[in-house]
Amino acid sequence: MELSWLGRITRFRLSAVAVDTLDDILALVCAFPHLETLALDDLIWDFTEGSSLHVLPPSLYRLHLGSLYKRDILQWLLTRATVPFVRHLSLGAVAPPDTPAIGAYVAAAAPELHSLRVVFNSLDAGGDAEDFCTAVKLSRCFALRSIWVDELVYFALFRLTSPFPWIAAILLQAAALPVLTRIMLSLHIDAANQLDASEQPAHWARLDAVFVPPNFPALVSVDVLVCGEADLRMVDVSLRMKLPMCAGRGLLRVGTCGPMDAWD
Repeated sequence: MELSWLGRITRFRLSAVAVDTLDDILALVCAFPHLETLALDDLIWDFTEGSSLHVLPPSLYRLHLGSLYKRDILQWLLTRATVPFVRHLSLGAVAPPDTPAIGAYVAAAAPELHSLRVVFNSLDAGGDAEDFCTAVKLSRCFALRSIWVDELVYFALFRLTSPFPWIAAILLQAAALPVLTRIMLSLHIDAANQLDASEQPAHWARLDAVFVPPNFPALVSVDVLVCGEADLRMVDVSLRMKLPMCAGRGLLRVGTCGPMDAWD
């Protein structure tokens, strides 16, 4: 069978796989010499050893790390003689044990990092966001152009603590970045009134305060993406009341999640 076409793959996603060692994953993904986009999700391994002989292709510029031990992947990247940097990093749901490695990689990749996507959706989502805020210094990411906080509100998901106050603090770290033009926030709701049931008014007020001038001098839009059946007009009206500073600066835009928003 002719398999030469495998060498031409530029986009690869691996999910729902259990292996013995991290090295098994690394050997596979490093076998694609022209890889540009890589998504890893729902992966399990027993041993964290990864060979130093594996080399990620220099063409890789977009990386998604979903449900897996992110720290193992990022620590392997950081121990390379030349650390591979990606321009677009999607982290999926953050777990506190992963935050030191996330912080170290973001610090190393800061000169190249253009976009960052993150989720705080565990039972203790506020604790996850707090650890991320402490470990990751976005104020040093001078090349950052967009930040995406996914599942800002997820009505069907119970959270013991809210990430809102810490998300506001995370965004404030980026308030002076010179080329940050876009912030994206996704809402998983089926009705506009679910915004009120999910978060306290004080949380929305704290988020809105982030956008007080002169914060975000280059910001063009705050795109709120509705992933659900909620009426966009009603969501827009509600958010303009909850986020008057953001709306008053002409930043707020409400839309729907697109077909590619699910993983990259």
